[in-house]
Amino acid sequence: MTGIQSVDIEMTKDDGPKVTSNASTAAERQRRYRDRKRQGVLCMARVPIYALDAEVFVKRGRLRPEDEGNREKISEAVEALVDDFTEGNLVPAGDA
Repeated sequence: MTGIQSVDIEMTKDDGPKVTSNASTAAERQRRYRDRKRQGVLCMARVPIYALDAEVFVKRGRLRPEDEGNREKISEAVEALVDDFTEGNLVPAGDA
């Protein structure tokens, strides 16, 4: 390793070039990773949620109709579903 730091330059209309350091981006990712580890997060899972899935969340009362296209709200609904499951608040379909 030569000690050379990579730098990205992004052109913006208003301010001229915007310089961002890959090192600071990597440092921020590492900080978030350590924060999650301290909180006991074992993994961050990516789960595909399709439009039909979002409709089911709305029908089941886990998502408001106006939030059906809102990624943040859908993510919160999925997290709440997992929390309910792990806390024993959901009954598996075969046991109902």
